[in-house]
Amino acid sequence: MSTRPTFTAPLLLLLTLSAGAQTPSPLAQVQSLRSSSDLAVESLHLTLLRYRAGEAIALQVVDGQSTAALARGAYDDGLVRYRVAPAGMQDRTGNL
Repeated sequence: MSTRPTFTAPLLLLLTLSAGAQTPSPLAQVQSLRSSSDLAVESLHLTLLRYRAGEAIALQVVDGQSTAALARGAYDDGLVRYRVAPAGMQDRTGNL
């Protein structure tokens, strides 16, 4: 057995804390995804109004529908990750 002190645990703690400080919180990510989804739906609504007024083509409507669907899917995925994350942390730390 070595008598040299190991710095693995403090180093891992420092790396974890610094990584956490650089990334947005999970709640902020979900809120951002929700905002993006809401904006995509509003954009689609405006595109539909423009289409009905003859100022937009069908391709723009389809593009708006696709964008809204992708944004909603990203929001749903983010919400699932947000809700599953505490269980993953409990599993990793052994606190069930």
